Amino acid sequence: MPTLYKVLGIDGRSRNGGDMQWHLPVGKQPGKWMPKIEGEIIPCQNGYHVVTGSQLLGWLGPRIFEVEVRGDQVKRDDKIVVREARLIRETGWNKKTARLFVCDCAEHILSLYESKYPNDSRVRNCIETARKVANGDLPVSELSAARAAAYAAEKKWQTHRLLKYLKD
Repeated sequence: MPTLYKVLGIDGRSRNGGDMQWHLPVGKQPGKWMPKIEGEIIPCQNGYHVVTGSQLLGWLGPRIFEVEVRGDQVKRDDKIVVREARLIRETGWNKKTARLFVCDCAEHILSLYESKYPNDSRVRNCIETARKVANGDLPVSELSAARAAAYAAEKKWQTHRLLKYLKD
């Protein structure tokens, strides 16, 4: 069985279609088992929703935990719904790692933008600023100007792509 994850809000409550307070792990001790779900397990209606690593991208949120499950399961393309679950440990996901993740993703496709606009450094500067903020080298307030410049560059790119489709 692959590692399973549960994404929760800052307060340890469900954040996607529910408002359940989860029993959080304390130190190296896992959280208590959540109450057993009675009745039929039905995605988006009845059951605890967890995800595999390959499904996690669609559910990112403030806190991510490794989770243990038991009992009946219903597997879907984007989630697994289970009868019983408990949180094992919190992952290292936080504001810093979230920002660094976004920077890595943006940097991975930066060449697409720069190949069309080689003299426009706004997107690269935004990525560098966000990375510095994540690492504590700049205050969060520095993100506003960088975000606005990158947004303007994005609109330029989108307009270019749209016009290309209109010509085809």
